[in-house]
Amino acid sequence: MNASQLKQLAGLDIYPASVSQAGSMTYFLARRGPERLVGCVGPDPLPNVKRVGEVEGRDVLAGPCDHANAAALRIRLPWTAPRCLGLAPSIGLGDR
Repeated sequence: MNASQLKQLAGLDIYPASVSQAGSMTYFLARRGPERLVGCVGPDPLPNVKRVGEVEGRDVLAGPCDHANAAALRIRLPWTAPRCLGLAPSIGLGDR
């Protein structure tokens, strides 16, 4: 499943680089106006999502980028969880 399929059927602006597969599930980040959403398609939905469309006979679900959904994603997509990169001193200079 790709971002264009999701966008067309769910009516959301999907971030293409965010579409990830894990087993039979597809996860993605999206935007509807100023609201940012996390979504999924498959048999094991995230906790705080509701139906926004259908693709390939399966419900497309989306909901808020909240703590419950973030915790569920960290379990299902372990690479999204924070982790220690080492003990050497460092400085974070990301855009703020």
